[in-house]
Amino acid sequence: LEAHLVDHFLIEFAALGKPLIGNDPELHQLTQDMSQYYVDKHSTLRRTVIEAGVHGAYPIDVEEWLQRASAAIDTIHRVNDALTRRIDRNLDTAQRANFWRASAALGVFWFAMVAGAVAIGRVSQIATGLVEQKQLAEQRLAEINEEMAARLSTEEALRISQASFHSLVESNAIGMLVVGPQQETLFINTAAKQMLGQRANVADLMKRQERSLFEISIQKDAHKGTAEVTMRDTEWNGKPAKLLMIEDITVRKEALSTADFLTHYDSVTGLPNRALFNDRLQQTLLRMEAKNRQLALVICDIDRFAKICDALSQADGEYILNQVAQRFLANAGEGDTVARLGVDQFGLILEDVDDWASACARAAQLLAAAQQPVEIRDEEVRMTLCAGLALYPQDARKGDTLQNYAVAAWRTAKEHGGNELQAYRSGMEIKNDYNLQLEADLSHAVERNELELHYQPRVDVATGKIAGMEALVRWAHPKLGMVSPAEFIPLAEETGLILPISQWVMHQACKQTAAWRALGFTNLKVSVNISTMQFAKGNLLHLVNAALSAARLPADQLELELTESILMQNAETAAHTLEEIRRLGVHCSIDDFGTGYSSLSYLSRFPLHALKIDRSFVRSLPRKSADTAIVNAILSMARDLHLKVVAEGVELPEQASFFKARGCDEIQGFLFSKPLPAAQFEQLLIARTPFSIT
Repeated sequence: LEAHLVDHFLIEFAALGKPLIGNDPELHQLTQDMSQYYVDKHSTLRRTVIEAGVHGAYPIDVEEWLQRASAAIDTIHRVNDALTRRIDRNLDTAQRANFWRASAALGVFWFAMVAGAVAIGRVSQIATGLVEQKQLAEQRLAEINEEMAARLSTEEALRISQASFHSLVESNAIGMLVVGPQQETLFINTAAKQMLGQRANVADLMKRQERSLFEISIQKDAHKGTAEVTMRDTEWNGKPAKLLMIEDITVRKEALSTADFLTHYDSVTGLPNRALFNDRLQQTLLRMEAKNRQLALVICDIDRFAKICDALSQADGEYILNQVAQRFLANAGEGDTVARLGVDQFGLILEDVDDWASACARAAQLLAAAQQPVEIRDEEVRMTLCAGLALYPQDARKGDTLQNYAVAAWRTAKEHGGNELQAYRSGMEIKNDYNLQLEADLSHAVERNELELHYQPRVDVATGKIAGMEALVRWAHPKLGMVSPAEFIPLAEETGLILPISQWVMHQACKQTAAWRALGFTNLKVSVNISTMQFAKGNLLHLVNAALSAARLPADQLELELTESILMQNAETAAHTLEEIRRLGVHCSIDDFGTGYSSLSYLSRFPLHALKIDRSFVRSLPRKSADTAIVNAILSMARDLHLKVVAEGVELPEQASFFKARGCDEIQGFLFSKPLPAAQFEQLLIARTPFSIT
């Protein structure tokens, strides 16, 4: 509006006002200043409006505009006063008429100035409002930016979380399959694809949906395996679906199969063990009774087997046992049974014998075949066997009695120097009952100082140094020589003699370890085997505390080895006992791990320090894939549970390398040393020579 009025004034003033001014210098200067001012202001106003439209705010301050408008109005008044004075002096009537036209123009201009000032004020108000709105907009924009940043941060965190979850699902060894209502595959991870194949037969799986848990066959490393499928209801994108969790249990099934095998069979020879032998004896007796036929029961062992092993190695000893077992099997009859009953003791059940003479002839034939020389590293190892025989039903009709008679005959042959087959004769039972005599002698073994401890080193895999030793009890019988632990330990447990023997072993092991500690071997840890009866009835906590106190041995230098079966007899009591032992500072480990209950779910309940992998899994490493898989699983599980792993029965360098490559902590076996008497073990310590593990 102001711009329009200023334009109008300039036109009118140029036409009418300038003639009135004449040569009056004052009026001329005033009008010139006023005109120039409004020309400038006019262009400034236009530029300001344009800039305001572009930038959304007025760059000139409101007060400045009002001051400039007031100055302009003052100028108009001064021009008007000067013109009035001039009219009064100089103008005639005609000129006055022109003057009033000029006054009208000036009035218009004055009105334009006032209107301009008002317009400027209004524009200023609008500008102020716009500034305030811009400030509010900028504040809201800042808030939006903050909200957007927070949202982006949340979305980024969600994206990372989703990516992590997706990576977790994809890298999980457990297969995951989500199936829709129409049996369509909504999601499948990598593990499920590998187990089910790229084209999973979803329809076949869904046929079993009446069961929430079932097993299926899967493809595993070019071989068939087994998986366990757990099915449950879920939602997928808001719609009902089925979630199938697929876990590869091939190794577990193989381990359970191995555990079942070890329950009934000998791990070294593969022959039936004593439990299965007793069962087969009862079954055979029933068949012979039904057929009205006779059978012969033969108990035999290898003469001087302990000395043979001492001269060779444990692996060589096991090779000899395998050779003897295979020879028995090769020459036994179709219905006969061959079993391994002890370290070097075998049991034979010979069916359908005609009489005493034919029974002895068959037994002699088997013994002759079994005791042929065994070639080891291009050298022949010669041996003889000693055996006792009892006949059903001539000597006894019950299985246990028949065994006692066969043992009595075997013992008689042993007393004759071995390399002999003795048949049971009336009167042998009382005079030569081996178990009764052995029990009587064992009851006095502690007081007669016939027991001694041998120590087998446990080697640190990382350094090759001796980290500790296992204390193993031996019985030096005054007449029989060294009696095998496999022979007298079961007898001690059966008769309760294991309690005083265990007490002696605990005190002696702590005492000897303390003595070596005094010699400077301060980091040695001794491990002691704990029997079932000792754990259940022997006040183990008191025994351990007393032995440590008497020997002044730090608690962390003692480790107790327990079998899985001991812990599982009463898991709650066992957990309480182990916790009390842990508070003393004593460590506990699971011995022969994998051959008992394989109660993996209970491991986390017990305060354990280590697992000892049983030698039955180590023997065939690294050749046998099943044992390799089991050992790898044990090592992986132990790492997850933060448990140390000790591999026992290591006989070959490649076995040691196998365990070193997989991060096993300690190794124990004939590769480094057989169990040694204390004096010889001390010399091994003094030598301080690390064992080489490549």
